[in-house]
Amino acid sequence: MTITAQRGVFITADDATYIASALDLVGRLLAEQRDEHGHPTPSQPSPRLAATTAKLHRTVASLAIRDPAGDHAQGSEPPEQIASVRAPQRDSVDAGPHVIGTGDAARRLGITPNAVRDLARRGRLPDVTRTGTRWQFDAHAVTALAEQRASQRR
Repeated sequence: MTITAQRGVFITADDATYIASALDLVGRLLAEQRDEHGHPTPSQPSPRLAATTAKLHRTVASLAIRDPAGDHAQGSEPPEQIASVRAPQRDSVDAGPHVIGTGDAARRLGITPNAVRDLARRGRLPDVTRTGTRWQFDAHAVTALAEQRASQRR
């Protein structure tokens, strides 16, 4: 894949349609041209102008094929299905159990991370999972233990 700098002028599809129809009009006016006595003096657009006009018509036609919703602004019917701009949001019900790490559990309990792991090893914290060197604790169990410890201190 190669990325190259683009040089040129970018115009909207509506502007391209307008310019292509204006160039068609220039071609028709050249063909219908008359002299001062009213005699026809037909002329043709230059080959470059004819090629540019044809290229614009092809581009406008390909845009209409690729983007059927583009005609909506010109008064035609809206597309049948409109895509939502917003991304789908996760529902909190689908999130599953809320787990926290050792550091967060230590802050909630007011103890060191080593003490949290010690509580887990002794079975004081339920629903503990261990992945390699990482510990995951059930947030509800940590909160319940923190509240229990706070009520015993009073």
